[in-house]
Amino acid sequence: MNNLIKENTAGNMEVQGEVAVFTFSGSGHNTFATWKMNEIAETLENLDTSSIRAVIITAGEGRSFGVGGDFHEVNTFKGSDEVDKWIAACVRMYTSVLALSVPVIAALDGYSIGIG
Repeated sequence: MNNLIKENTAGNMEVQGEVAVFTFSGSGHNTFATWKMNEIAETLENLDTSSIRAVIITAGEGRSFGVGGDFHEVNTFKGSDEVDKWIAACVRMYTSVLALSVPVIAALDGYSIGIG
């Protein structure tokens, strides 16, 4: 039985039995903009792991798992404030994975470059 527990612009979190599966949204390559990293972190930080045994993170059909930072976003940065916010979002995303009390599996299909 699948149970959608979180849907946002970055992806969907759904429970499949005792496994929570986060699937990135969108089409094509998966770039990591500040907003996306913060949404992923928020989803993982709010995940109730009391009834699951693992989390799987996957790109979804036809997508790269990760191709690094969003160059369209970083190209607009004018100074260190934007860079600091981007780095903080990246650290938050990684920390949210590390803080989970269950194993996290990255199901790679396609490219995994840079942040991916």
